[in-house]
Amino acid sequence: MTTIAYKSGVIAADRRVSLDYLYTSGPTKIARKVFGQGQLIVLCSGAGNGPNMEIWKDWVLAGSQMEDRPSSLSHEQEYVAGLEIRLYPGKDPQILYHGQLGYREITSPFWAIGSGKDLAIGAMAMGATAIQAVQIAYHFDPHTDHQVDWLAFAEPKPETKA
Repeated sequence: MTTIAYKSGVIAADRRVSLDYLYTSGPTKIARKVFGQGQLIVLCSGAGNGPNMEIWKDWVLAGSQMEDRPSSLSHEQEYVAGLEIRLYPGKDPQILYHGQLGYREITSPFWAIGSGKDLAIGAMAMGATAIQAVQIAYHFDPHTDHQVDWLAFAEPKPETKA
């Protein structure tokens, strides 16, 4: 019960978090990690049961090797969907959708997951950014929170005044 969107090097997510039948706003659910000397940058965010979402996020930030995938992520009642974006220097971003049984690569230049995914994908197809797509989903999806966080592959550069 959330909306997470990726487009043009930016991942955005609302703060809706669920724990059993409790739905609330929580801390940010997106993360960014640089591996090595910038040989790989990973952005990720997950949707689903709050505690398992954190387990999934930690696993992705540790390298997301399938043989090390936590077994709790395969239980139907503890289902987590995740979006992992990998950037290798000089290459297009690799978008991976993680589901109950593993992951698959997405070849679209943008993608979204969660209860507001259809709204977000439609918004991005019409030119919205990932951040705008999550904000649009909030207006039409009752399970998307109004608070939106985002991260980019590149650290934002401070504005300079001339």
